[in-house]
Amino acid sequence: MDLFDIEVFITVANYKSMNKASKFLHISQSAVSSRIANIEAELETTLFERSKTGVTLTLHGRKFYVSAEHVLNVMKKKTKDLKEFKARNHITFGITQSLSQIVLPVLSTIIHNHSSLEWKIITGRSKDLLLSTQSNEIDVAIINNPIIKDVDIKQMSKESTPKSN
Repeated sequence: MDLFDIEVFITVANYKSMNKASKFLHISQSAVSSRIANIEAELETTLFERSKTGVTLTLHGRKFYVSAEHVLNVMKKKTKDLKEFKARNHITFGITQSLSQIVLPVLSTIIHNHSSLEWKIITGRSKDLLLSTQSNEIDVAIINNPIIKDVDIKQMSKESTPKSN
């Protein structure tokens, strides 16, 4: 399943019709039907009740719709953010004062090797830097391992870290 499959699913659900969805997406109705069938096969469940007048979401379809819509919205936002980031041609790092003496020499080497980019480095408290990344004021926060409430922190576990070959 790819993002276009998810977009097809959401469009069918919104239009309650594979025919209308196919017209909106500018693809054939058979392509829409095939993608929906593939999603249902992959998920091993029926997502739509089909009738002569259109389609309606099943219970599993309604549950999947919520997740699918979230995934699609996040991917659209991140794609937009990346395009804007690339267009800006600059990056802002936030770093805690305690780590700056360790990290700044490494960053200066990176900056020197990528002189076509505009770089900005600011220092601050871990919590403030994390909040600044969430509000897109800075692009990257280099912080200590904080225990901070009210900030959404996602940390990769060792099990989910990609293995190098």
